[in-house]
Amino acid sequence: MEAVIVTQFGGPQVFTASEQPRPTPGPNQVLVDVSVAGINYMDVYQRTGATLVRPPYVAGVDGVGSWPRSAPTSPT
Repeated sequence: MEAVIVTQFGGPQVFTASEQPRPTPGPNQVLVDVSVAGINYMDVYQRTGATLVRPPYVAGVDGVGSWPRSAPTSPT
């Protein structure tokens, strides 16, 4: 999967698109296939170090996608 990763605090250059391993949902979790995600003001604010979020993390708190599969014990 492609993701925007922030590995350090800083300016716009800290947003780096890279290929990441596809996660596997654990118990009571679901995997959402995100087709589009946006970088918004909260992501810009987080990359400055002004929040409790610490690198490394995946940026993009807004997304659109589908729910293709669930863990065996997750509610449907």
